[in-house]
Amino acid sequence: MQPARGAALWVVLFCLFYSVLTQPSATNNNKYSALNHIDGSDQMCTHAQSHSNHDGEMDFRLPSGFCTKSSGEPREMMWTGEEKRYEETPRFKDISRNEDGEEALLNIPVAGGEVGGQSCKNPTPSATFVTALYDIGRGDWAIFPRPYSIYLNYFRDVLKLNINLVVFVEESDKKFVLRNRRSANMTNATRVWTKPFEDLAFHKYLPRVRDVVESEDFRANNDNLRHPEGFSPEYIILMNSKFSLLQEVAEVNPFCSSHFVWIDAGYGHGKNVLPQNGETWVPRGLIDVHGKITIIQLERPILYEHYDRTTLFKMGARPAFIGGFFGGDSASVNLMTALHEEVFTSFLDERLVHEDQMMMLMCYLRKPEYFNPVEGWWYDGYKLFH
Repeated sequence: MQPARGAALWVVLFCLFYSVLTQPSATNNNKYSALNHIDGSDQMCTHAQSHSNHDGEMDFRLPSGFCTKSSGEPREMMWTGEEKRYEETPRFKDISRNEDGEEALLNIPVAGGEVGGQSCKNPTPSATFVTALYDIGRGDWAIFPRPYSIYLNYFRDVLKLNINLVVFVEESDKKFVLRNRRSANMTNATRVWTKPFEDLAFHKYLPRVRDVVESEDFRANNDNLRHPEGFSPEYIILMNSKFSLLQEVAEVNPFCSSHFVWIDAGYGHGKNVLPQNGETWVPRGLIDVHGKITIIQLERPILYEHYDRTTLFKMGARPAFIGGFFGGDSASVNLMTALHEEVFTSFLDERLVHEDQMMMLMCYLRKPEYFNPVEGWWYDGYKLFH
């Protein structure tokens, strides 16, 4: 009987030991583990800290320095477990599935950047282009209607470009971006960050903007009432979100670039103004400038200085600067993002609102040293900087 009791004890001990080994980590929410594939080898990385959002779904935040490596080799990441969904923050998703069911790891930084951490330590003289496309219901407008399908057609030209590109879209447009970038052989140069319109940084001002746009004081003697900036609060919010989106990309710096360039999703409006046949676009002349935002100037800013602000906001004058193409290094992007919000809210306090081009002029009049104006026309981005 003694050997039998001994054998039974060993069985019990083995079962207890095995259960401990196979018990999922508490820090991993009993469901997930992270694998980082680098140069063909598997490396277990720091477990993500998890929490529940307001919908009860699990989101994940990666600690700074998660799965980093000094090598410039592209990195892949995946979640193993009951789900395959990852969010670096509640603001945008990193891992998605394309239309073929394949995981598209399109905003995992490469070349030394960190997921959700600091920018890369040694950026190269290059540009990361940033764009966004949101359906704000323009197809249903009574004035200046434009079906969303037209914007998608314009967007195809931008998605063909041989550039490092970060795209902000709603979940519903993610497949469109992936499909077109893959057709252009630009998948590795693409990061898709899905962000609901409600999560845009300036969306918090939407109620106040709507209140101003609908007010009698704003509408009185306003020449812009038949233009989007005169009647669409959503348009005003979207147009004024460009710098904050540019700053988000600069903070992560997924392509380890020295400069960050905003390009409208519909830039060119289908005209033959962008590089063709896969030509690499390096915006020379822009990436040579540091500490300033390079912007295309349509009119001399001095022409607007003698108008009082209320008149300037209500007159149907041509913009001094275009908002479809501009950029600078991370320092200038940070300065301009802060200045732009300060200017936007100061006019909002005066119950005046406008789109991004007017706000850029107001920023210039306050801090001209932040700018590097280059004379040109609406779609001269490639003509002037290549």
